[in-house]
Amino acid sequence: MAKIVGQEDFVYVWTLGVEGVGDAQDKLVTIDVNPGSPKYGKVVHSLTVGGRGEPHHMGLSDDRRFLWAGKNKGKSDSARRLHQRCGR
Repeated sequence: MAKIVGQEDFVYVWTLGVEGVGDAQDKLVTIDVNPGSPKYGKVVHSLTVGGRGEPHHMGLSDDRRFLWAGKNKGKSDSARRLHQRCGR
């Protein structure tokens, strides 16, 4: 596995859907955290993951090209795997 050097360019955040707000769906949001970027501090991507549930287990692939995430949906403990290409 390659050593990670320097600052990350993005952070990935689960946002929980709220009934009556927007589409009420959970989302995976990408925020630019590179201080030299014109989009610094802004949401650069938002992925609706369907429904509302309990997000958990999120990480990057070894080559840091893919983000995977799982969530519980309702009473089911089955995780839905999501793939989002990282901004590299």
